[in-house]
Amino acid sequence: MAYKLNMGGWNSVFAVPTGVVDNYIKLASGDNLKVLLFFLRHGGTMFTSDDVAQGTGVASGAVEDSIKFWEQRGLISAEGVELVPKAQDDNIVFKKNEPAESPSVKKVDLTRDPQFRPVEIAASVRGSDAVKFLFTRCENLYGRPLKHAEQNALMLIVEEAGLPAEVTIMLVEYCFAIGKNTPAYIKAMANGWVENEIVTIERAETELRRLKKFNAAEYELKRLFEMNCAFSKAQREYLTKWIDEYNFSTEMIYEAYQRTLDGAGKLSFQYMDRILQNWHNNGFTVISQVKENENKRREKAKEEKASSFDIDELDKLALEKYGGNNGV
Repeated sequence: MAYKLNMGGWNSVFAVPTGVVDNYIKLASGDNLKVLLFFLRHGGTMFTSDDVAQGTGVASGAVEDSIKFWEQRGLISAEGVELVPKAQDDNIVFKKNEPAESPSVKKVDLTRDPQFRPVEIAASVRGSDAVKFLFTRCENLYGRPLKHAEQNALMLIVEEAGLPAEVTIMLVEYCFAIGKNTPAYIKAMANGWVENEIVTIERAETELRRLKKFNAAEYELKRLFEMNCAFSKAQREYLTKWIDEYNFSTEMIYEAYQRTLDGAGKLSFQYMDRILQNWHNNGFTVISQVKENENKRREKAKEEKASSFDIDELDKLALEKYGGNNGV
């Protein structure tokens, strides 16, 4: 009797390097992944950029950028007209979780006026594939060629401060996501990242998760507080403490807000901070813990009051019993 294993759709599979998922699944764009999967599926077949564009739905120009993206990361190398896969640990430009490869950055004033001349910028772009890819990605985000001020901002970040191009891309993409993509804002944010040593992909991912969590909480609290204007700098410092340091949910902060209105009669961040600081010091993380503690305190107060009442009654009875004899 003959047997065979029917793998269904798995009868025709192709391999994807583990490094693609381990190191670049978050950094690579959808176009980058589409182009890579297309080539992996059709290994050994010759394609033009237009062929790949037709097969993936990615613009022809973006196909070239995607090929450059994977080449810069050491997963492939361009040898003439052929793309040759490379060992995953060979010549990868930026690796994660390796302190020895943490880039060297220096604290510089990224908010000062631009200083790079066009010829200097052009030379840097030609001399570095990483910088070229950064400029290309930013042009795609803006949907146009970069202005001189925008080019200078990027040059200050990667050339003078030494923030890696890949980390800079993550920073710029976040700025676009929140609608704050001016050179001044990008430089100010990059300055903060350098000062806080957010200079690797891993640290950038952690910071972006924190920012997304904070932004969502800030938006929700602004709605709950019925505020028509943005939070002030001092108010944002309070929010940072409550959300990042105390790790309170918006529900906990809103509960403190309601109690502030009852106690102070108005929105007061200082009053609210005293409430939340007390909860934090007592280890309360959810509203049910706060209310359970308050119930215990009320029960204890009732018991103490009842005990006090009983003692008073005994004293009264004693006086009634022995008081008359004392008066004789």
